[in-house]
Parts: sequence; C-alpha cells; structure tokens
Amino acid sequence: MGERGFKVLLDVVTEMDAQGRLRNTTPAAAAQVLWASGHGLASLLITQLGRQWSPADELTKALLDGMFDGLVSD
Repeated sequence: MGERGFKVLLDVVTEMDAQGRLRNTTPAAAAQVLWASGHGLASLLITQLGRQWSPADELTKALLDGMFDGLVSD
C-alpha cells in the first residue's frame, strides 16, 4: 500500500513538473521530501503524545502549504 501511495504522489509531482511548475528539483526528489515530511509529522504526533500539539489538521495544512510553496511556482 505504501508504494502505491508514493506512486500517486510521484505521479502528481511529475505532472506538475511537466506543466513547468516544479522549482529547482526533480519530481523524484520533490515527492521524496513531501513523503518524508508527512511521515515525520505523523511519527511525531504518534510518539510525542505528551506535547501540546496544535490540531493535526492544522499541522498537516501548514506542512503541505509550506512544502508546496517552496516546491511549486504558479
């Protein structure tokens, strides 16, 4: 299931690259950092239960907005 999920992400990033919207990196590298950052956030939310986290949906939105703002030009 993980490989299929990553392939979907890679396909989306590859399409963005084909449209000329990807900045300064390859589709593979962009997909890998998006995948890794999402897993990092999930891991922290699971393993650091005593921390006063902001709501998970807010953290997810901030992470994705920040990552895509840095990787994609419009």
